[in-house]
Amino acid sequence: MTIIFYKTLSKPNEINKVLQNELHLSGAIKADTDIIKPVIKVLNTLSFNIFSYNYCYIVELNRYYFIEDITILGDRFFYITLTLDVLYTYKTAILSSVANISRYSKNVDSTKKDTIDNYTENEILLNNPFSDNGTMVMSALNGQEV
Repeated sequence: MTIIFYKTLSKPNEINKVLQNELHLSGAIKADTDIIKPVIKVLNTLSFNIFSYNYCYIVELNRYYFIEDITILGDRFFYITLTLDVLYTYKTAILSSVANISRYSKNVDSTKKDTIDNYTENEILLNNPFSDNGTMVMSALNGQEV
């Protein structure tokens, strides 16, 4: 499988991450792993410092990941533990969703809508193979930090 490694200084909760120093390597998923927190085995055929990279994209899975841990296996192999970056993986769907809220109050019961306000709701169903009930809740404010 193809893994594209990156360096990023962007915050984990930032949807518009800046990815730099792209590096393509081949790897394989370790047996008995999952797609949310996979462990991959990478052969280091290039002269580079794997510890300077903190982010990657797995082409075959079409997902972006944070690098959580790196284990050295001899001279040329690494086990790399990853954690799914949901925001960047589903960035296009998140940013294309629409929600207009006229008023917000922390004191309002979140299960009830304020009948005075107009709300525009748009539900976008994302492919979520990780949940039995298909529930995934995300919100974004135009891709900017609050």
